[in-house]
Amino acid sequence: MPIRAAYFDWNGTLIQDRDDVGVLDAIRYKVQWERFNPLSGGVRYHTKPFWDLWALKNEVDRLYKYLNDGANPEIVYKEIYAAYNKGVVEGLPMGFVESVIDEYAGDAAQRVDKPVLDQIRKARSENPTLKYLVLGPSSGCRPAIEKTLESAGYEGVFTRVIGNRIEQMNGGKHAKRFGIELLGSDVKRRFLEEDLAMMDVSPADAIYMGDSEMDWGCFELLAEAGGVPIVAPMAPKRFSESSASRYGLKVKIPVNAKGFGKILLNSPTL
Repeated sequence: MPIRAAYFDWNGTLIQDRDDVGVLDAIRYKVQWERFNPLSGGVRYHTKPFWDLWALKNEVDRLYKYLNDGANPEIVYKEIYAAYNKGVVEGLPMGFVESVIDEYAGDAAQRVDKPVLDQIRKARSENPTLKYLVLGPSSGCRPAIEKTLESAGYEGVFTRVIGNRIEQMNGGKHAKRFGIELLGSDVKRRFLEEDLAMMDVSPADAIYMGDSEMDWGCFELLAEAGGVPIVAPMAPKRFSESSASRYGLKVKIPVNAKGFGKILLNSPTL
């Protein structure tokens, strides 16, 4: 099968972080710190009281416990994002939000899967049929993804990044909310299907790599057409096992970055 397009999830697939709560909580922490230190020269006019911001952290911790107890991740993440958007994001200057993302990206760059990213960069130059390398569709925040790749030294490796937006208001001066339009298995499948059609690439000529049940919609789209769903090397063992049970030989489960690289280069063996 000639691979013409390769798609990759972000959180838990190319970076250790399982979600984007890290960048959202970095924003909460920075706002809370500046409320406590009014001479910092930052967002001193933010209307949320200091203790409300602390309560927000406790609320998110409570919601996380539901995830650990096996609750539906799509439902829980929607509540987590809603809490952060209402509790701290809405109304912040975009310049402030972007500065926090820059700081977060510098730290997050230390947690990317560099061996896998190196294989992706190598395949771009060595596989003549591979025309499109797309990071996404991902439920991660697109600006944070792009900044993290830049900080880690992988700027320009991907043809495009498909991720959630930061919605703005007041002519782009202030943030309104961190979007979640790409949250969910069915939603991600629809975005992948539409993107493949836009590029005139058959799902049979594509691969998609993911790490969680929210990637199964994309897995199914490719598996049904003869494409290749791939379990990320850093995915949890339970996901590798459940994917193997669900898709059999249609799914590839490379044990490491080298094995994944062989798939990208159209090698017949892992």
